[in-house]
Amino acid sequence: MSRPRLLVVDDKATFLSLFEKIVGERMDVHLAGHGAKALGLLAVESFDVVVTDIRMPGVDGMALLAQIKARSPDIEVILVTGYGTIPQAVEAMQGGAFSYLTKPFDPDVALATIEAAVARRRERQRDRSASRTVDPGETWLSGRSELIVRVWELASRAAAARVPVLLLGEIGTGKQALARLIHRQCPVASQPFHLIRATDWGLDDQRVGTVFLPDVDRLPKDHQDQLLAELRDKPSLRWIFASQEPLDETSAEHPLLEALAAETGSFPITLPPLRERQEDIPLIASSILAAMPPRDGEAPSLTSEALAALVAYDWPENVRELAQTLDAMARRTTAPRIGIEAVPEEVRRAPNLRADPARLVELTYREVIDLARERTTRDYLVELLRAARGNVTRAAQRADIERESLHRLMRRFHLRAEDFRSRRD
Repeated sequence: MSRPRLLVVDDKATFLSLFEKIVGERMDVHLAGHGAKALGLLAVESFDVVVTDIRMPGVDGMALLAQIKARSPDIEVILVTGYGTIPQAVEAMQGGAFSYLTKPFDPDVALATIEAAVARRRERQRDRSASRTVDPGETWLSGRSELIVRVWELASRAAAARVPVLLLGEIGTGKQALARLIHRQCPVASQPFHLIRATDWGLDDQRVGTVFLPDVDRLPKDHQDQLLAELRDKPSLRWIFASQEPLDETSAEHPLLEALAAETGSFPITLPPLRERQEDIPLIASSILAAMPPRDGEAPSLTSEALAALVAYDWPENVRELAQTLDAMARRTTAPRIGIEAVPEEVRRAPNLRADPARLVELTYREVIDLARERTTRDYLVELLRAARGNVTRAAQRADIERESLHRLMRRFHLRAEDFRSRRD
């Protein structure tokens, strides 16, 4: 296989020479002192990866990214940013950038990130003829809110620090997506990403790369000491853990979480629920719809009324529930524009009472009572299934209703037992 080709773009000669030293003899490195020169090189030569500073005179990194993705979307782009431009880097990731490096960065992290980008480019070339499904989880971390930008910042620090990471957040907030992002930015990015459920936990002396345990709070007590021992014995592995429960509420029942933080230097990253970053819903929704098949040559989109209804809802199961709802809405209509009539009734008729209680006066008394009953019923079912770990028989017994009655309620509120059994990220 031919040597990877890297293009480095910056108006500072020291930056260009630094990357020549980092990559060394591993790749063919080409340098461009400004964005316009880079575009000229891209017009006549082929590259696997482009590394570019965000801030440059003339054609800056963001403009260069847009041009590259418009002309050659398979080329992977890595942005280099200072602390003050991290929000731009996050926006760039949403625009197709592979990753970003925050100054000052570890040369080993930079090299690992570039090699991971090359691996992804080569994988795409091998699989171009194969049909591939877009994972909605890739869009779950989209947004420009302060809360999600802070998550990106912490994830970047965690990747560079090479310490175990503990992810906290409600069901459906994107913990697995964030774990994969951290893996992609860390020095072991070219090695495997192992997702291991608590029920499948076991020692493996051959394991390398990143180990992600998405339900560490469910790990049986007899396995907890085993895990801590493996953490000490194999510090070369990248460890990422996740839990739905806040650390302070689980320390008594799950002392392992506290031990992880105390013994390994792990620091928690809390993913905010969607109801706390509603300003991100339009971008998340458009990203999810853009991954769907086009209609009459257009990507599916939402009318302003439909989007307003989605933004007003508080999404108890967060981005996962939003993605499932958008999928259901898309199946209800064949038109490119998805209108308010496709929005599920419980979403359409449910103003976000936590955010704006004054909207209650827009409803009649009977509508308020019906709304309260609907919302309380759904919240109850979510907590019931969560407590029963998705076991419908056990949940029905706990609720003192027939199993079939519970199934009908679950269908009515678009709840699936499997979401509470295994998919906890």
